Amino acid sequence: MISYLQATARQRIDGIIEHFQEWLPASPAWGSPHLPLLHAPVAFDDGVIIGYGYLSGKIVFAAAQDGNFMGGAIGEVHGAKLVGLLRKALQERPAAVILMAESGGVRLHEANAGLIAVSEVMRALMAVRAAGIPVIILNGGRHGCFGGMGIIANCADTLIMSAEARLGISGPGVIETVHGVAEFDASDRALVWRVNGGLHRYRSGDCQMLVADTMAAFKVAAAQAMAFSPQSVADVNALEAEHAMLTQRLATFPASGSDTDVADTGRAEQPALEWQPLAAQLFPEGYDITEENAVLSGAAQMHGSTISIIGTTNHTEIGVETALKQAQLLLRTIRDFPGRPIFLLVDTTGQRLRQRDEKMGIQRYMAHLGKCIESARCRGHKILALVYGQALSGGFVSSGMMADACYALPSSIIRVMDLSAMARIIKIPEETLVLLAQSHPVFAPGPENYQRMGGIKDIWRQDLASCLFTAFADLSAEDVRMSLGVARGGRVMAQKVVDAVLFADIKH
Repeated sequence: MISYLQATARQRIDGIIEHFQEWLPASPAWGSPHLPLLHAPVAFDDGVIIGYGYLSGKIVFAAAQDGNFMGGAIGEVHGAKLVGLLRKALQERPAAVILMAESGGVRLHEANAGLIAVSEVMRALMAVRAAGIPVIILNGGRHGCFGGMGIIANCADTLIMSAEARLGISGPGVIETVHGVAEFDASDRALVWRVNGGLHRYRSGDCQMLVADTMAAFKVAAAQAMAFSPQSVADVNALEAEHAMLTQRLATFPASGSDTDVADTGRAEQPALEWQPLAAQLFPEGYDITEENAVLSGAAQMHGSTISIIGTTNHTEIGVETALKQAQLLLRTIRDFPGRPIFLLVDTTGQRLRQRDEKMGIQRYMAHLGKCIESARCRGHKILALVYGQALSGGFVSSGMMADACYALPSSIIRVMDLSAMARIIKIPEETLVLLAQSHPVFAPGPENYQRMGGIKDIWRQDLASCLFTAFADLSAEDVRMSLGVARGGRVMAQKVVDAVLFADIKH
């Protein structure tokens, strides 16, 4: 039997999808425009294969990430190919979309573009699900699914894993680097699989099917998953049931003091902005907002209307408790205040780096939060986000970047990680990154660079109440970040890739 783990991306897609036809086959036109600036290797398919074919006699759209190229990490072109595939599914309505996932998450070599791309894939995937098209993810590669791809995996209708696969957000090596070997010994293979492995995820309910490590087993499981009745992400009853399950899971894993300690990683290098003076500027007509365990909740008045306020403060790290609490507030708004606008206040230094959070499935909690935002959107709630403090990595992807539009204050910090840490990881001199950051927004932190790439719609500099009212009045439920990136010259390839996929032929 052929091992799924050992197979290449092309062997997987050819072995599972019958009569597969590739869109955007390998060509210099589809290589990353950013990697050459760092003298890094380029793949002419940018590490992902997309196209269509048949499974059980039905047409399906499919993608396979190539873990042999930068660990399957997501950059601008890579992410855009996945978004294009998902948006084409909305046009053509295949029997299913099948994603053979293998990725460490955001590609640090083009960090900002990768972070935006992850959130665009999440929104596109959930739009496909909302249209009643099942999304099935296969996870059996040696690199597993981590980072943003770990969150995406738990946004699908069905996640299929082998015992050899892994799923999470922060890899064991990252947690060990931050908190030491006593927190997570990355060399302990048995421990790694007890925390992130496929068997644990299946027993926890974070994957729906566990199969043997063979191409045939994954193919049979994918075909079976196509027969499942898809659940709409707008289904509040399903989200309430998931919320109850995640709440019960939280109760079975009580936290110790060390589990919730904030890591001293240097990520919060500016004093936290007090939210009360900000709220006074945003809501001069009045507000009733409370803070509990760094989570903000309440309501405010805006031109005679009431809006719901949900957010975080004090540069908090998003752990399972914080993600679950925000999801609870969203579900309460959907249930008790139908159609009420929602305003997300963002201040986070990213996901919490703890073994307990990983073992509990922090990626599932963050996916649940993202699905609650999408459900609110589907049910007519307008959703805005404002980064007023910090916004980093996974803590930002499943909250502020899932809004209809995200804005920022000039003093905010938005990034995947600081340039010094990035330089150490990708082994490129920090001086090189600093120099490139002056002219290429894909490398540089800060709201101006995210605005130029379309990730941030605008920066609010004065009269915040008027900015807020105008933003809600001009809101579009469509994800327009790619077109903004093109118009502003900061991210020019993504829209080109998506358009090429949308105009590609299907030969029956």
